[in-house]
Amino acid sequence: MVKGTLPPGRRGSEDPGDNTVVPALDLVDDSYVACRPEDLAPMVAAPGFASALWPGWILTVTEERGCEGVRWSVGGPVTGSAEVWLERYRDRGCYLHVFARVDPVDRIWTPKAARRNTDRVRRRVKRAVWDLKDRAEATHGEETWRAGPVE
Repeated sequence: MVKGTLPPGRRGSEDPGDNTVVPALDLVDDSYVACRPEDLAPMVAAPGFASALWPGWILTVTEERGCEGVRWSVGGPVTGSAEVWLERYRDRGCYLHVFARVDPVDRIWTPKAARRNTDRVRRRVKRAVWDLKDRAEATHGEETWRAGPVE
């Protein structure tokens, strides 16, 4: 096992009072987008973006957060939750945070399988985010930079 990783279903710490469970796939990804959250939010809320992030997962919107993003419950081959959070950065852009915390439904992943699946999902998420970033900055990024210097 890689140092610092826990097998699926292990507690989050060795503290006997800590009952947190680490999901088999616990993904966090952050990217800067030179576009205001209010311009990016409709693109993030579009069903096609969620499908590009997590194809094959059954997503149900649990919270539409407007300019702050979307949260989903996840079903299908995995179960858990997913989120895209848009965090404003100054007046010129935002950070797009992607979270996925899921466990397999039909079997327990070995630590190796959990790493492999996490890496596969991470690469797919990064491709989808970069595609969204390119489209958003091509459409809205130029007007953001014409707005002038940030005070």
